[in-house]
Amino acid sequence: MTLAELIADTERALLRDAPSRLTEHGVLVLEIGHERAHFEEPSRT
Repeated sequence: MTLAELIADTERALLRDAPSRLTEHGVLVLEIGHERAHFEEPSRT
């Protein structure tokens, strides 16, 4: 696994788990930046 893949997997997990961890009015801000292509790849499950 490359560093970019590890980061993308971490971002996906963060987004998946965010609703259960945020307060009712909580906000999550995630900057994807130059790794966008890795982030948009289909999940490897």
